[in-house]
Amino acid sequence: MKAISRLMLLLLVVMATLAMGCAESNPVSTGFSSDGGYAINLSATAKSVPFGGSIVFSAVVRDGNGDAVMSSPHSVTFTTTQGGKFTPLQAPISNGIAQAIYVAPQYSSTAASLRAELADDADVPAIDSLPTPTGVTSDIPRSEVVTASFMGAAAKLTINVYRP
Repeated sequence: MKAISRLMLLLLVVMATLAMGCAESNPVSTGFSSDGGYAINLSATAKSVPFGGSIVFSAVVRDGNGDAVMSSPHSVTFTTTQGGKFTPLQAPISNGIAQAIYVAPQYSSTAASLRAELADDADVPAIDSLPTPTGVTSDIPRSEVVTASFMGAAAKLTINVYRP
């Protein structure tokens, strides 16, 4: 009887550990780089965001001595690789942190957005054969690399942008 109880307890612990390992980590962070000089710890409130959705990115900057930069006349610049937008693009450091809201690019179907407008006297040629269709590549979900840079230091964080 004790063996069955121990086996059940062990099974429960293993299942709980697996469940925690499979859960998406929210929030996510890069950790500080150790290059010397300024270092940035870039973090996001989520690892994944739907097309058109938004999350908050935060950057904490350390100087060459390892002290937090509490304020600076220079801003932290946020950039992306897949067309996401930041507000503001250049975020000031206030109380040791620079924050910007990221908005993922909108998903749009090119087939749905094609519209032809013809003039009344337009000459429409006769169609005697159909073109061979080309394969449409799917880039969903996308991996968006977000970069925060400040005075020569940079930190990159990859997030997933998906179709809801």
